[in-house]
Amino acid sequence: MAGETGQCSVDGCERVIRTRGFCNPHYKRLLRYGDPTGSPKRLTPEERFALKTRKTESCWEWTGTILKTGYGKFVIKKKQYLAHRIAYEMAYGEIPDGLVIDHLCRNRKCVNPGHLEAVTNEENLRRGAGYAIANGMRDSCIHGHKYTPENIYRSPRRGEIRCRACAQIADRKRTRTKKVAA
Repeated sequence: MAGETGQCSVDGCERVIRTRGFCNPHYKRLLRYGDPTGSPKRLTPEERFALKTRKTESCWEWTGTILKTGYGKFVIKKKQYLAHRIAYEMAYGEIPDGLVIDHLCRNRKCVNPGHLEAVTNEENLRRGAGYAIANGMRDSCIHGHKYTPENIYRSPRRGEIRCRACAQIADRKRTRTKKVAA
């Protein structure tokens, strides 16, 4: 309806009519939101969290920001939280004082509440590979390879202990993937 003159039909707006009785900004809002005074719907933290989660057969992988440590990061009201801690709190309530969240699946990106357990820091360390191996608490890796002096690799930079047999298998898989992709 080109050629319309007058003020926008929205109360309090004094702009000139451009289309169908509305000024340009109010007409665009009408098209986008179905209401000339509409605005985008704000998602709740739970809805935003669900959008950043990809559910696989076992783990729920965090697809949002990943920190250098391998854990997911989630922001609520400009404050940063670890995604797995938020997942635990949404499912079970507040984390008890003195406890940390342990990934039973050993996947730091996982936010599946069924894979998370509140434990003491000592127990969390005991369950982790490096601490447990170094202190003689485990005699084999999760794939059953025995920890022997020939089968252990200690990272010179970080001091982490790894199973050489598992590392060789992982290297072969990466090499095969590169050859297939090329």
